[in-house]
Amino acid sequence: EGSDLTYSQQYYKLLYDPKPGEDEETYFNRLTARDDGEDATAYKQKIMILQNLYPESSLWTNDKYKQIIETNSIDENVQQPGETKEDFYKRVYAQKPGESNDDYKK
Repeated sequence: EGSDLTYSQQYYKLLYDPKPGEDEETYFNRLTARDDGEDATAYKQKIMILQNLYPESSLWTNDKYKQIIETNSIDENVQQPGETKEDFYKRVYAQKPGESNDDYKK
């Protein structure tokens, strides 16, 4: 079991360590970005992994990136505080870009 953890840490470090020539802003933007198709649950899991890998990183105390993480962690299928029911339904059930009228009606 311990070796599995080591391999996991090595994998995530390869994935999330700074790339050669990557400045801090570019690096933090890459880490905090929510990937296409990544839902809020998967995003929060990625952030948890990053916090475990890099607990001393200034990323966690930087207000700009804390706000990005908070925004990207919102579950888009849940009514947000201050959002009316009407606005919630318009947002969640809106026709998506590239979605045909036939697919939207389903």
